[in-house]
Amino acid sequence: MQLLCYTSGMKFAIGTNNKSKIETISNLLKSIQPGSEHSVEGYDVPSGVPITPLNEQTIQGARNRVAALVKQQVAADYYVGLESGIVERYGSLYEEAWCIIKASNKTVSGYSSGLMLPDYIVERMHSEQLQHYEVMTLLRSELGHPNDKDTWGNYSHKMLARTVSFEEAVRNALVQLFAPKESLYHK
Repeated sequence: MQLLCYTSGMKFAIGTNNKSKIETISNLLKSIQPGSEHSVEGYDVPSGVPITPLNEQTIQGARNRVAALVKQQVAADYYVGLESGIVERYGSLYEEAWCIIKASNKTVSGYSSGLMLPDYIVERMHSEQLQHYEVMTLLRSELGHPNDKDTWGNYSHKMLARTVSFEEAVRNALVQLFAPKESLYHK
């Protein structure tokens, strides 16, 4: 099911109906390849991982989204999987995003830096035996904005938006495909 489309030319199919993720890819394409024609279409496909993936489940969710697009025989030049999740590093929990892009002859990946989960959230996860998404659902209701799913914005009181992680992961994958011929990606 096609959900959102921008211009024409190179076609990117992304395995999500999340408007923020679709717009992130379209905007990055405009900045990485100015003047190029492209379309970004969102498709509702399963990630095959929990609502909030943990550690390797995050990259696996991105891979699964790409595989689902290919399996559905979506017509595209590039297939994109973008997944956000929680990773444990050095004894702390961080939220990061992973992007997988499959072209006809190459598959690349990129991930974002992580934003450490606030202690308050981690403590509630442990003390109430809840998953991250369950704590965030409760907190958003308690704070009076139940539909605001921007976790990074919720953590930082809008100082950072989760789109920062989407942008970074997508950019880190796209640059491998569209770097100038003189780059080391083409050696």
